[in-house]
Amino acid sequence: MFWNEERLKWYFIASVYTKYHKNMANVLKSIIPKGESLMDLGSGPALLSLELKDYFKEILAIDFDESVISLLNKKIEKENIKNFKAYSFDCYDEKLFLNFSKKDNILFSHFGKIEEYFSYFKNFFNKRMIIIRND
Repeated sequence: MFWNEERLKWYFIASVYTKYHKNMANVLKSIIPKGESLMDLGSGPALLSLELKDYFKEILAIDFDESVISLLNKKIEKENIKNFKAYSFDCYDEKLFLNFSKKDNILFSHFGKIEEYFSYFKNFFNKRMIIIRND
């Protein structure tokens, strides 16, 4: 899997040091009205979505890596976050959207192939597809 203990450690440190996820959350808050729903595909540890937990009425984090989703679910339970769910699922499996309803917003943060986003996921959000890339 992509996520291991060392990679997660440095990811968390970098997030705190650079305030990347906090700053990116503020950008999204300036664009998206409060109270909508969000599906974070390829969420990893979902640091951006966690920064937005008090802004969205519902957040669904999806990642293929069961170990990172397990860590995320422990955090959700420990912090008693009621509007946040996390599941291990292949984002490109067509059964994904049979199991989960459409959300207002769908988020891709440094995940997947940008040329596939719209053609593959265009029917799975109601309002916005948010793409965050650095390539």
